[in-house]
Amino acid sequence: MSKLREQSFDWILCGIFFSVLIVGWFIKVAATPANSFGEVDWFDINSPVGMQTYWTIACILVFMSVMLIEKKFWNIFSLPIYLGSLALLLAVVLFGTEINGSKSWLSLGGFSLQPSEIAKFATCLSISNFLANPSVKLDNFRSIVISITVILAPVILILLQPDMGSALVFFAFFIILFRNGVSIWPFVTVILLGAVFILTLSFSVYSTLAFLLLTLMVVFASQFKFTRYWLLSIFLLSIANVVCFYNDLHLLILVFDICIALVFAFLSVKEGQLKLVSIVSAVFIGLASLSYTTSFAFNNILKPHQQDRLNVWLHPEKCDPRGSLYNVILSKMAISSGGVTGKGYMEGTLTKLNYVPEHTTDFIFCIVGEEQGFIGSLVILSIFLIMIMRIFYVAEKSNIRFVTNFGFGLASILFFHVFINIGMTIGLVPVIGIPLPFISYGGSSLLGFSLMFAVFLNISGKGY
Repeated sequence: MSKLREQSFDWILCGIFFSVLIVGWFIKVAATPANSFGEVDWFDINSPVGMQTYWTIACILVFMSVMLIEKKFWNIFSLPIYLGSLALLLAVVLFGTEINGSKSWLSLGGFSLQPSEIAKFATCLSISNFLANPSVKLDNFRSIVISITVILAPVILILLQPDMGSALVFFAFFIILFRNGVSIWPFVTVILLGAVFILTLSFSVYSTLAFLLLTLMVVFASQFKFTRYWLLSIFLLSIANVVCFYNDLHLLILVFDICIALVFAFLSVKEGQLKLVSIVSAVFIGLASLSYTTSFAFNNILKPHQQDRLNVWLHPEKCDPRGSLYNVILSKMAISSGGVTGKGYMEGTLTKLNYVPEHTTDFIFCIVGEEQGFIGSLVILSIFLIMIMRIFYVAEKSNIRFVTNFGFGLASILFFHVFINIGMTIGLVPVIGIPLPFISYGGSSLLGFSLMFAVFLNISGKGY
């Protein structure tokens, strides 16, 4: 224990970790059918809360153990840990237990383990160590390919389960690549592609093409003399687009937009902007093709239940309120019923009586909203925000690349989980089924995040 006392690490971050761990346990207790705190079976391993109690104790023991491990251990064994996690993911595909249509679990005696949660830690560790190597430069094609492979290898194995939600989380690790000097343009491209995808599904191919054409005109107009007058004309054209779309004159206004865009392109070429016209036109053709492909895939390739998931997010009016929309409706009702101050601890009715499906896992934030109200929800969000910002601060302050990389990976994946999970409960993002860190039921997630947190505190201390 003397080594633990001598260990220098961020005590503020340590305090935040134990705070959210304890708060999470109390929220799990509130999710039980018990009517009072005294009725809860805290240490009964056969009860949900009892199991979570033991998982919480296990996480504390893991945390203490990691603090006693030599810091360089994580560098030296990052690759074996990563390969071990891939082996576990492969074992899930071959021998896993199917739960809710996804083979994501390994049953070990009376316990179930979700290897994808451990793989998050292993991938963050491995990619952080690889990029910390002085010989690795991300302006080198080979280094970029290896980095992307390290991130995508577990994604492929998880998709075979299939578990789309867990697979998407791994894309948060691309933030580490950005931090290490990868050009921002791939990220801008992804955002642009996502915007076109959402626009197409939210409105139509016609409206997306009109938006792209108007954007194209703005780019061209920015190169002209008297730019403000050209932009004013585009603004007036935008109003005409809205009026025409409202009156179902989609094709007419689209043809008009194409003609005007061609005029702008011709004027740009006359101004000597041939290269600009070529690049912007190629981007427009690519995005227009994506828009059409998105619409075609949604209507002809996706299965009805997959369409429902997107419609719940973008077109709830098209969904069955007693079917695919039921979870989100009840989730919003539970959160709104809490008002400003909430109904009180363990006094939630919609959640405690199981009206909200999956209220202990994916939709556990409903319990916070119903019992603690707006103020309690704001406190939980503030704790997570402070935690993530503190990790970024500690990581950026370190002069060791491995520590900085791991911190950015941890903060990014925490943000992704918190944003998606809470966004699901209020209908802000699609329901993809990922847990709220330290709060949702599940030992694998709790253990995985605790391990990542403990390792970061361990390696970010002095004496590396």
